Amino acid sequence: MERERRTVFLAALSLMMYGLVSVLGGGPFAFFPVNEIIFIFIVIYFAALNFSKAKTSYMLLLVFAGISLIYNQLFLNFFMDSEEMVGFYKNPIIQQLKIASYFLLLVEITRFYFKTNWKHQVYTLPLSILFIGFGVYFNLYLIQTLGLLIFIGTLYFYYKNTANESEIYSKSLFYIWYFYTFLKLSSLLTMYLYDLRFD
Repeated sequence: MERERRTVFLAALSLMMYGLVSVLGGGPFAFFPVNEIIFIFIVIYFAALNFSKAKTSYMLLLVFAGISLIYNQLFLNFFMDSEEMVGFYKNPIIQQLKIASYFLLLVEITRFYFKTNWKHQVYTLPLSILFIGFGVYFNLYLIQTLGLLIFIGTLYFYYKNTANESEIYSKSLFYIWYFYTFLKLSSLLTMYLYDLRFD
């Protein structure tokens, strides 16, 4: 897992440096426009290394990352001008795509709990799913991030308490979840620091 750990660390560090360069250039400490682009590269790289260990999980995460990229503003700039993008985001299909992509994320979270039969799932599974689902549906970024933090905390304690057992849920996926939660937390911090609104 050393490659995965190192990759996540370097990606997070690179994004932080990007944010600092933005600040030094007179802009805000913000790097969330590239989040989905970086995230899909991380998922593809990890899938290439570990696909045989967790095929279904990687398929779900790849589709989630791909759909998320579709409505990324920086990515769309390559294909649309400003007026086209305004019309694109007003299309109700975009909101439906967003909900569908997060549904895949919730499916993967649920799969973790049932694959591992984690003893605390009766408490953390409903909370995690409720917070993420409610946050996405009503566009409440803080609530959505809290749901992710509950899940990442569950993952942490799972691996801490099962260090000597065989991996039922591939540990490479933990690093993907860790990095995704880092992206969400950084975006949340930026939003509250600069009073930005997220679509």
